[in-house]
Amino acid sequence: MKSEAVDFQNVHFTGLFIPRRSREHAISNNKIQNQYQNIFYDHVTLHYRPGEDDLRTVTRHAGLVVPITVRGIIRTPEVLAYLISLPNRLMDFLGIRVDESFLHITLATAEGVPPVKSNEYIRKGEWEPYALRRPLVGVLGYAMFNKEKI
Repeated sequence: MKSEAVDFQNVHFTGLFIPRRSREHAISNNKIQNQYQNIFYDHVTLHYRPGEDDLRTVTRHAGLVVPITVRGIIRTPEVLAYLISLPNRLMDFLGIRVDESFLHITLATAEGVPPVKSNEYIRKGEWEPYALRRPLVGVLGYAMFNKEKI
């Protein structure tokens, strides 16, 4: 895909998109359907409303599968989320710069709680160390404001 063809003003965020099979496995293992109203678990946001340079870098490598390490968990009545880290050497090689301290995957929220609420718990340090037995991967891409994912 040529990055020139992408209208960066219509890109909502760049991210790593979790494949459906990984989502289904985690949701069934965590039994979160009964505890939370809203199930998300679909992406890691890398850049919210990215600039042209960030978008150009991501589109150049779109479709690349990136390993994700879960390093912590937020588990409250409002939010369930994983704190994650990405392979620094790979991200540096690709030229993708992100703030590692806020990287997360919102798995689920209570009724009326938006997924962005995870950021508040991260800021407050309200999480605990956690690791998954099964590794996660994400597919590099971007989402448009019309919800189309590339």
